[in-house]
Amino acid sequence: MYCTNCGALNREGYAFCTNCGAPLLQQPPSQQVAARPGRQAPHAGAVPQPRPAQVAQPRQAQPQARPVPQPRPAQAAQPQARPVPQPRPAVPAARPAPSRPAPSSSELPRIVPDRPRSSNGPQLTLVRSNGTRYRITEFPAAVGKGSASNVRISGNTAISRVHVLINFLGNGFSIEDKASTNGTRINGNMLQPGEYVRLHSGDRLTLGDEDFLVEL
Repeated sequence: MYCTNCGALNREGYAFCTNCGAPLLQQPPSQQVAARPGRQAPHAGAVPQPRPAQVAQPRQAQPQARPVPQPRPAQAAQPQARPVPQPRPAVPAARPAPSRPAPSSSELPRIVPDRPRSSNGPQLTLVRSNGTRYRITEFPAAVGKGSASNVRISGNTAISRVHVLINFLGNGFSIEDKASTNGTRINGNMLQPGEYVRLHSGDRLTLGDEDFLVEL
């Protein structure tokens, strides 16, 4: 049986065309040869050629609209209770220190010797370039032009108030520069502030710009 819509050959008894799906009209065999307008009906005994299968085109997925999230209602901030400050214990007021008058220049502290004056104790003599001899028997001994020095050397502004400190070590003497303004040299070698150097008899000690001879 031929379909009157597409002309495809179908088996007897089919109600719909297997090619296009159109309903098949039951007609006498003499009237079953029909075709669509403009198409020739098949000859008797001709074997119908199968139509090429149509490739189904993939359907494009339609984008689905996503639900728009609804904003959540703002929650009112809960007030937080602030801690109540605890009163601090009262601190007793400090008593003011009694004011003392500033010492005058004549009351400057002097270096206290650690050994009493004795002819049998250690002795060191500094001989000045003009011939003045400074015999030292109390140690430690501060040498300078100020009133805080044990050995006061006057008449030279290049010497600091406390220029050097001479100490007895038990088996010899050492000298330390007390950050003097014009420096200290032993036999021409400059001492660093706070540096201890051992003295020997015959050393040439330079305080500022003046030389002294060391005698032990």
